[in-house]
Amino acid sequence: MAYIKFKPQQKRQPLIAHIALLGFGFENKITAGENDNKILNHGVVVLNHTQKISKGNRCSIKLPRSTKSAKRFALAVWTHTTFIKTHSG
Repeated sequence: MAYIKFKPQQKRQPLIAHIALLGFGFENKITAGENDNKILNHGVVVLNHTQKISKGNRCSIKLPRSTKSAKRFALAVWTHTTFIKTHSG
């Protein structure tokens, strides 16, 4: 479980908190097309992502998991506002 605490710029506006599990060191052997018989390296891959709308200035989120093996793992965490666009007709 990850606990996130932040200072929103506007107190009445909830934020969405995100956590992405990143994996490093993936390779894919290509078996067709213009890259046939080549191995493509992927520097960073998002293995899993989860998000949750905050309540106040705190949020708790379950850490994302992956069934993939990677040479290294990392977490990316960010928040953003929950803008809702409305259209007047």
